[in-house]
Amino acid sequence: MSAIAGVYLFNGDSVDEKDLKRMNDSMPHRGPDGSGLWHDGSVGLAHQMLWTTPESLHEKLPFEADKLVITSDSRIDNREELLPELGLSEEVSDSEVILKAYGRWGRKCVDRLLGDFAFVIWDKSKEELFCARDHMGVKPFYYCYQADKSFTFATEIKALFAWGVPREINEAKIGDRFERITNDQEITSYRMILRLPPANFLIIAIDGLCKKRYWDLDPEHEIRFGSDEAYSIAFREIFTKAVTCRLRSVFPVGSMLSGGLDSSSIVCVSRKLLPRKHPLKTFSIIFDTIKECDERQYIDSVLDKGDLEAHYILGDEIGPLTEIEKMLWHEDQPSISPNLFLHWAVMKECNHSCVRILLDGTGGDEAISYGDSFITELARKRRLVTMIREIKGLSRNKHRPYHSILMEYAISPFIPESFKRLYSVLRRRENPFQSDFIVNIEFAKRIGLEDRKIAFQNAELRPTRTQKEDHWLGLKTGLHQLTLEEANMASSAFSLELRFPFYDKRLIEFCLALPAEQKIRHGWTRWILRNSLKEIIPKEIFYRHKKTSFLENFEYGLLTFHKADLDKILFSEKNVIYNYISFFVVHNLYMEFILSKEDLTLDNIRILWNAIIIQLWLKNESTQNSTSAPRS
Repeated sequence: MSAIAGVYLFNGDSVDEKDLKRMNDSMPHRGPDGSGLWHDGSVGLAHQMLWTTPESLHEKLPFEADKLVITSDSRIDNREELLPELGLSEEVSDSEVILKAYGRWGRKCVDRLLGDFAFVIWDKSKEELFCARDHMGVKPFYYCYQADKSFTFATEIKALFAWGVPREINEAKIGDRFERITNDQEITSYRMILRLPPANFLIIAIDGLCKKRYWDLDPEHEIRFGSDEAYSIAFREIFTKAVTCRLRSVFPVGSMLSGGLDSSSIVCVSRKLLPRKHPLKTFSIIFDTIKECDERQYIDSVLDKGDLEAHYILGDEIGPLTEIEKMLWHEDQPSISPNLFLHWAVMKECNHSCVRILLDGTGGDEAISYGDSFITELARKRRLVTMIREIKGLSRNKHRPYHSILMEYAISPFIPESFKRLYSVLRRRENPFQSDFIVNIEFAKRIGLEDRKIAFQNAELRPTRTQKEDHWLGLKTGLHQLTLEEANMASSAFSLELRFPFYDKRLIEFCLALPAEQKIRHGWTRWILRNSLKEIIPKEIFYRHKKTSFLENFEYGLLTFHKADLDKILFSEKNVIYNYISFFVVHNLYMEFILSKEDLTLDNIRILWNAIIIQLWLKNESTQNSTSAPRS
């Protein structure tokens, strides 16, 4: 959770150290352990340091060697493999490993790196910048390229503004947010600023920019073993490696513990790996008032096995807008999810507990896969006996009617799309105030929203023929990148580095290659994870099949702590959000919300929240004159 920034000027001017420093100083929260600048002629690199690993304690960035200069926010997980091959000692930093790898293999160095990284190398001999981002996009990388002027990059958007990049709103991103379009992995909420997509590198020279993807998932790769035990042993080995490398730290390590399968698996494996004198610190959100959100039954089943230091956060004593000004400042964009305020509270508690590393179970659903689309594949292949077995199992485990699951997985996927579209049109005519009419028609035309929706549906919502194809498509969605970027920006407020074992490249490749029968078995979804860790996770976790919804707490928090704020935010005379969306739809949904109508859907709640957040963000944009942090 360090930060990088820099610039390459194409007009022959030399970088002014004051300008570079201003860029770096816009992210002080990311550099509690020091900062550094390097500039030579038209190139400048900057760094903000957060110590996390033992090797980082002696790291000084930017770092120069053999006509190469690097600035980096990276953790390399395959050091044991790379160090002897590169002739390096165990004490060298991860950034030195990257620089040496680039010196040995050039651009192909990214093929040899495993971990979470965003780095930039200035190659003096070639007079070009080499920029790279990790496979899943854990580490952020924003940039502005003006072909006749400069290339600027940074971990946070505010650093680009500090350099002087124009603060021009990208309206397409507002439309995408309301339509839940997530396939574009490059654009941001600002017209001049882009993101480097995961698993991509950039080469910037005086004569132009070249972007290339260096890795992708292989949907054709298959793994076949002779028994369930063989699959379980292989999974357990890879998952343990994914957790182990993320425990490398010189400071206390913590982990989220929600009581779900993902976080519980991480905690149970970590407990076996860490020495008892340095127990893992767990952080759990509990609810005394909104009992339907409380998961202490499952949390306690993990804690009862001992060797953990438990910390609790009362989720129903916090409102979603309690620290919204700070959250918006750190996020830079209106990308705040409805439950970020709960995670924000967890990160604050981590900071108070001197934790700098927090393991997080995010990505577990997608990495392992529920496997329920296997039912559709079975129906298509007319393997009816196995299909009925799985439907019965899901019905039993999820406490859902058999006919409901049959319709969802074995009938609905085979209904022609033309009939589904007709049904959708008829529903809209019955209720003109529903969420389908949220975006203003003129605004939608201006940004080409319909074409963006079609491209999104073709890229990420298209029908799939097999469970593996469905799993592959779910892993490629841009929603992962948005989630990881939001989490990174929030954690930066508390000098905290989030690490995600389920986003380990080795684990994801392994799980995608598994046969569908290892992902769902007798109605038990994510079977490989359950079966592999059944000896170390509590039975309450093993047999848990349903996630807890925090919707009730979200509604309670808004109405209890922020009712007056909501009226002011949504219906003030100076409201600008209605340049983009329908006042009448928002007003109708809002009235249903405050009356707590039972037919108010999660999608409708998301629309209200988007209206709130984007309105606050637009208001800030209209008055934004500096990149100064809000007062505590």
